[in-house]
Amino acid sequence: MRGRRCLLGVVLIPLSASVTAGYLLPAVFAVATAIPVLAVAWILAFSVQQMGSFYGKMQKVQKWMNLLVGIVFILIGIYSCWIMYV
Repeated sequence: MRGRRCLLGVVLIPLSASVTAGYLLPAVFAVATAIPVLAVAWILAFSVQQMGSFYGKMQKVQKWMNLLVGIVFILIGIYSCWIMYV
């Protein structure tokens, strides 16, 4: 995809010189390539704002999950010892 943009940029300047109102082509090209970049930047900025509240909720879940996994590991250890020695 990057190669196409480079090629389009090389073709765009001679094309804009040969077409009437061709001076608009580089501007349209610049705006059209900037729109996806701005959209991704906006999405990232919005998601960073929401990350704080999500992180706070995940800390509560992590506390309970740590306890649950610890209990499961202890039970598996007891079961393994019981199978091995009884």
